Amino acid sequence: MPRKVTMPIIESPRQISFKEVALPDPGPREVTIQVKACAICGSDVHVFKGMHPAAPLPAGAGHELSGVVAEMGKEVSRFKVGDRVCMNPMLFCGKCYYCRRSRFNHCVQVTFCYRVGQSGFAQYINRDEDWVYHLPDSLSFEEGAVIEPTATAVHAAQSSGIQLGTKIAVFGAGPIGLQTLQAAKAHGATWAAIVDVVDYRLDLAKELGADVAVHAGQVDPVQRLRELSGGLGLDITYECVGLEQTMRQSLAALKKGGTAMALGVFENPEVKLNLQDMVNRGLQIRAILAYVWDFQTALDLVATGRIRLKPLISHTFPLSRIQEAFELLLDKREKAVKVLITHP
Repeated sequence: MPRKVTMPIIESPRQISFKEVALPDPGPREVTIQVKACAICGSDVHVFKGMHPAAPLPAGAGHELSGVVAEMGKEVSRFKVGDRVCMNPMLFCGKCYYCRRSRFNHCVQVTFCYRVGQSGFAQYINRDEDWVYHLPDSLSFEEGAVIEPTATAVHAAQSSGIQLGTKIAVFGAGPIGLQTLQAAKAHGATWAAIVDVVDYRLDLAKELGADVAVHAGQVDPVQRLRELSGGLGLDITYECVGLEQTMRQSLAALKKGGTAMALGVFENPEVKLNLQDMVNRGLQIRAILAYVWDFQTALDLVATGRIRLKPLISHTFPLSRIQEAFELLLDKREKAVKVLITHP
């Protein structure tokens, strides 16, 4: 019997409405997850503002979630009703050139679950069991909801060529930046700086392992990072903001042969870069989006304390107050970092 769920829809910039929809019964290899917590992603905020380049309004939102298995298809073998889980929300076609080679993160039709009429903010969601993961008993549902962006940070670290002794800088002390900082240190970075313009986020970054916090509103971050690296520059930088200025700074702070990782969602995707300087200095840019095999690694790193998520979770709201939750993230006075929508 299909379940009725309440799905929030971003109808126009900064305006959310609710729609009652029928969630189909799970397919043969699907589980129905009763959602306990769903975090608001930075990409959701771009959608809320009407500024996401790949999500014209009206649009759904919500994909960072955890919960309990409520129902299963007849062919499900890895789960039972009552299991605590989190999930990978990416949908892959399974048929394209990349999917046939298990390179799902390059799928030509990759999208999020909410693009096909589901939302992680709703009370229930269906997902193929292959993309659902057991949530360790040591982790709360709130932490479980933040595993998905942690997998993005882990993917960024593992894709950047990081190794023991690497010196890095993260531009942006939002949730992805703070998780990338921790993932990079867990993967071998021995010195890490973080750059932002918000004091409370810089303070949190130092609590989570940053060796240096650089306030870009008070000093030139490139000059400061070069001073701190003895004039040489850094091995790897991670751009987690999505702005032309920070992308250019992340390149300028590199040493010769360095790599800049681009993770941010660029509301204005046309970015001007000095390509000749990149050629002269042998720099690389690597842009990443999807992740696949990094989900279990992210769970393991959190379960063993190598990555800490509880300090990121600043606010929780019920679904009925989701408009307020989004507005809170745009008001830096409230010191929000990771905001979650929770269900009983």
